[in-house]
Amino acid sequence: MKIIGRGGQDLHQSWKGGAEAYLGMTIAGFPNFFMLYGPNTNLVHNSVVYMIECQVRYVTACLTRLERDEIHTLEIKTEIQDRFNARIQQHLQKAMWSRGCTSWYLTDRRAFLDCMDRFDDADIADDIERARGKLLHQPRGSRHVDKVERPAGKNTANWSGYSLTFRLKTHAPKWDDYAVQ
Repeated sequence: MKIIGRGGQDLHQSWKGGAEAYLGMTIAGFPNFFMLYGPNTNLVHNSVVYMIECQVRYVTACLTRLERDEIHTLEIKTEIQDRFNARIQQHLQKAMWSRGCTSWYLTDRRAFLDCMDRFDDADIADDIERARGKLLHQPRGSRHVDKVERPAGKNTANWSGYSLTFRLKTHAPKWDDYAVQ
């Protein structure tokens, strides 16, 4: 599906570095565009249905305002979306799927670590190497690996907090966060 926003902006191109949205629902540069179960709304500890129910209530409030107040466009402000996503990524850096392991939650960018010494347990490091198919045959205690490739992209899948926090954030739109025309 091709989605074109303000000024001919293509959503696929906008998300080249990883998908971002405000509360996983609305995107700066794409007025009147709302989605459910968008970026950073996956849960690994609760039901996604809960997140979607929160989003349906929020989007319904936006659509009601558009119709009731005869608004032409409703668009999240870029600075609000950027601040929101920066906080999400900051919190997700502390999560286990962002800390040196290959993870399907991360975008495909790669980086190199200087060493694997950040793992407290050599068994964990061995398991990671085994999963990568790169198990090094070194005696325990002499473990030092230079330039180990690992995903270092951003996590565009998971919500970084409690599901109740998401419910509170989506209880009602903050209209000051939106450009209204």
